[in-house]
Amino acid sequence: STHSCVPDPFAGPAAWKARILVQAAGPVKPWPCRRAESLPAGWGIVMDDVLAGIYTFVVLKLLMSFVF
Repeated sequence: STHSCVPDPFAGPAAWKARILVQAAGPVKPWPCRRAESLPAGWGIVMDDVLAGIYTFVVLKLLMSFVF
């Protein structure tokens, strides 16, 4: 295992940006998130959050590649 006990100084800003993007994606509900909500037995809630996380990852990677 290559885990480090030393905190990554660059993880903080990226983590805050990711948190903000996840919160923004919730009410906006980009395309398959709203459709995923209709899945049965609680799966809709889980998949909605998973898809919002995927969208956040993609947007954050694009922003970090082109803007930051």
